[in-house]
Amino acid sequence: MSEPRVTLLGDPADLALAGPQAATPPGGDLVIELVRGRPAATPGALAWDAATATVAGEHDVWRRLPWPAGARAFDLEAPAPGAGALVAGPPELTAPIAERLRERGLAVELRERADLDGIAAASVVCLPVPVGAPPPAEAMAVMAAGRLLVTGACEPSFGLQPGIDCFMEPTADGAAQRAEATLRWPEAFEVPRALARVAAARQRAETVLHRLAVDAALGVGP
Repeated sequence: MSEPRVTLLGDPADLALAGPQAATPPGGDLVIELVRGRPAATPGALAWDAATATVAGEHDVWRRLPWPAGARAFDLEAPAPGAGALVAGPPELTAPIAERLRERGLAVELRERADLDGIAAASVVCLPVPVGAPPPAEAMAVMAAGRLLVTGACEPSFGLQPGIDCFMEPTADGAAQRAEATLRWPEAFEVPRALARVAAARQRAETVLHRLAVDAALGVGP
């Protein structure tokens, strides 16, 4: 019996964040498309929606999972000395954080969406979300890259441990203070960086996709 295969589709930047090292050719046993707040555009594909952390198809939700950590994130080099903060997400949530950091004389890059290049250039990544939202799409990639993740009060947390392998701050002031501390005293956060990579390894793309494919092959799913 051959190993079950998953074909993962999506925007190239999102596949870089959450995809395996090598793409599976079309025609896998299970077809999943990475999306952000919309249905899958590919007929017959399941939609893995970052906005809701769900894998869903025509028969509604199959799994609740955050996007996995892509293989390429694990290969990023450590942050360069003096690297600043990347603040990414909805402008109404990110602008106050970036403003507070800039007022304190800290280097900040502000984007609507994080990608691997932005993560690689940063030491700490702020991905604010509304209270009660799931972890943001880029969360696992940030942790896999050994960057400090500062996000909102996520629910569910999918095993993330605030204060241990990431930081969950519900306010702009709290997020800015946490990011400032990690930038000014990076040596004090070596343990959370290491634990972040451990947590991300459990969500590595190849591992998660294999589990989904096996479940589907056994009929435990769509």
